[in-house]
Amino acid sequence: MVEPVITPEGPVVRARFGGILDGRVDTPETLQEAARRLGDVGVATVDLDIDGGRFTLMLEEDWVAGERMTDEAMQAFVAELQRFIDTTADPVSVESTLSCVQIYGNAVLETLFQTRGGQLSVFGRARPIEEDDAAFEQRTELQREIARVDKRKAIGIVALLMIGFGLMAWHSGYVDRLMAASASSLTLDAGPFEGMLSMSVEKKWGLYHVTLAPAAAFPEEGAEIPAGSDRARRAAWRIAESGGTLYVQLRSASGEVLESVEGELRVLVAGGEDRAVVVRLPGRIEGARVRLDLDRGKPAR
Repeated sequence: MVEPVITPEGPVVRARFGGILDGRVDTPETLQEAARRLGDVGVATVDLDIDGGRFTLMLEEDWVAGERMTDEAMQAFVAELQRFIDTTADPVSVESTLSCVQIYGNAVLETLFQTRGGQLSVFGRARPIEEDDAAFEQRTELQREIARVDKRKAIGIVALLMIGFGLMAWHSGYVDRLMAASASSLTLDAGPFEGMLSMSVEKKWGLYHVTLAPAAAFPEEGAEIPAGSDRARRAAWRIAESGGTLYVQLRSASGEVLESVEGELRVLVAGGEDRAVVVRLPGRIEGARVRLDLDRGKPAR
């Protein structure tokens, strides 16, 4: 059965952006200026994070008024986003999960901002308005109202908020990420990569940004595996030496694997200073340990 074509009608009622853009940077000041110009367009709040030779650009996931979303403003946003990409150290390597949701009176327009070969490509599709769209909008409005009332009333509103939208938010992972443990409370466990890789964790927008860098025992090219290494240690050595793939796991206090994300180490074997790999791991309420492993494990859902 062919679904009918939906054409959004009338002005945009509300819109929100989300996702990230990341890549390499060599002149932070220039990139910061490009981010400022992007934010000055006025359709999205821009947050730029620069860590060593890499950057992450995030768009605040909050509803904005529809009157901002004119055709001219969106065209300016796309143009400035391309200029931002052109300003990076390596536009070809820039990756994007940026998106925009625009709610019209009769439909929702979803837009993806993807990159290929350093060029920005914009794809959109229209779909009917769903219950989750209205729920997210009402939740955001309630959050604004909470800021305007006294603490006692706010507690009551939060309780109603969780009853009304708790199931939807839990299913989407919103609550899990919102309530995820702080980065400083996590135990860092390099597993079989102990001594080869150093680890640090920072929490941003419900994600743990796990930074991996060469440690004292990081294998040099052609070096022999230390005598007495067990099987797991030998496998880890080969992965580190070749720049292969490992898994960054988020585990509970009991050792259960909650999340598992691949991390590629090829950047670490390329040489140069400030070599580091950043892996983004979804936060979970039960999270207690970040572990490096040879295997993905079986994340609990």
